[in-house]
Amino acid sequence: EILNELERIRDEPASAAEIEETRSYLQGVFPYGLQSDSAVLQHLKTLALFDLPDDYFDLYQEQISAVGAVDLQRAAREQLRPHHIVTVAVGPASELEPQLAAEGDVEVVNSDSVFA
Repeated sequence: EILNELERIRDEPASAAEIEETRSYLQGVFPYGLQSDSAVLQHLKTLALFDLPDDYFDLYQEQISAVGAVDLQRAAREQLRPHHIVTVAVGPASELEPQLAAEGDVEVVNSDSVFA
């Protein structure tokens, strides 16, 4: 189902309701990510790691407001590659293998050999 949803995100523009719900969430939780010294430090590390401009987080709310359906679909087409996803399932191989085989190659790894 996740693979189908990733394909849908690439193929269909997001609805106005989906965009507004996501925008509202991202803008609403943003201030909570700056409530501790370690959180502020993490933001500074993000600026350095991705070579972002110093005012990146100052403009964050405005940038989120500017994103539309066309922008999201373009980004999804560039960044989401559902056919390159690796799925890890944990459980009885005899039950999971037939379910996963329809999605592509399946490799069964015995936990005894992994944790030996």
